[in-house]
Amino acid sequence: MTPNGLIPVLTIAGIVFSTMLGANVLVEKVFSWPGVASYALDALLASDYAPVQGFVLLMASIFVLVNLTVDLLYGLADPRATVA
Repeated sequence: MTPNGLIPVLTIAGIVFSTMLGANVLVEKVFSWPGVASYALDALLASDYAPVQGFVLLMASIFVLVNLTVDLLYGLADPRATVA
């Protein structure tokens, strides 16, 4: 794959990963899978806000790291891409 074709692939990969991160709560609740998203939703329904804050902080941190990784990979795929 040429570097010019890699930029849209990186963009869509970042968007898809972010969408899957948000859909994690729905999937865990629908299929009754135990996980951090299911725990956070149960805590929200029980008005226990400390686990909810931790979950939001975790998801936001992962989202920022994914976007940072995609931005750094842009620089590797196209050296002409610079930080403005």
